[in-house]
Amino acid sequence: MGDASELLTGDWQGTYYYPARFEPVPFEASLIEFEGLVTGTTSEINRVAGGAEQKMQGHLDGERSGDAVHFSKVYVGAPDQHRLEILYAGMVRDKGTRIEGTWTIPGNWSGVFKMTRTRQKQVWFRRRWWFEKTGV
Repeated sequence: MGDASELLTGDWQGTYYYPARFEPVPFEASLIEFEGLVTGTTSEINRVAGGAEQKMQGHLDGERSGDAVHFSKVYVGAPDQHRLEILYAGMVRDKGTRIEGTWTIPGNWSGVFKMTRTRQKQVWFRRRWWFEKTGV
C-alpha cells in the first residue's frame, strides 16, 4: 500500500454516472482507511426522484487491498427508491489521489464513478477513529 501519504483517509470530490438518461451526480465523501478497512460518509443532492432537490447522506463500509478498493454505500433516511445497497469497486490511482471504478445496484442499475482527493487528514485522526471503533 505504501506510506501514510497514500492512505485514503481524507476528503474527496466525486461524480457518479448513470448508464442512461440521467445527468451525472456530483458528491462529496470523507473516508477513513485503517489497516485495509475503509469507512466514511457521502453527501449529494438527489436529482433523480423528481420533485424538489433533496440532500442525501450515505454511509460507506469496505476494504482496500493494494490498489483495489471495494465498499458499499447505504443512504441514511433516504426515500424508498434509494434504500438499496450500492456496491462500488475501484482502483486507487496517482499515489492515492484518485479512485475510479464502477458502482452497481445488484439486479437494477450500474455505472462508473470517479473521485479526487481534496484534503488528506492527519495520522492522529486515523488512530482516534480506530480506538473509537474497536473500543480499545
